Amino acid sequence: MGSKKAAREPRVCFRVTAMWYWGMIPRTRAATEVTRVTDKGMTVQEAGRKGGETTKKRYGPRFYEEIGKKGGQKVKRMIEESKRARKQLEESRRKTK
Repeated sequence: MGSKKAAREPRVCFRVTAMWYWGMIPRTRAATEVTRVTDKGMTVQEAGRKGGETTKKRYGPRFYEEIGKKGGQKVKRMIEESKRARKQLEESRRKTK
């Protein structure tokens, strides 16, 4: 008889935490989903930790420094753009009064 393969479960950690953050599921359910056991015999948290350690070994700590710096620069640009947009909006409102 042929064996049935277990359906692969999607990576749920980010999706579940996002669903909890936006109020789509309760916190208790999110915690249950994140700590459930995958088909590989480890929790989603353990799988994420293992993946992070592998990335650290493969690329080194400098990799995280670089992506952190890039992320910080992006946030800084977004804040500056937001300030400019707000200033333009305020100026256009003053002109219409």
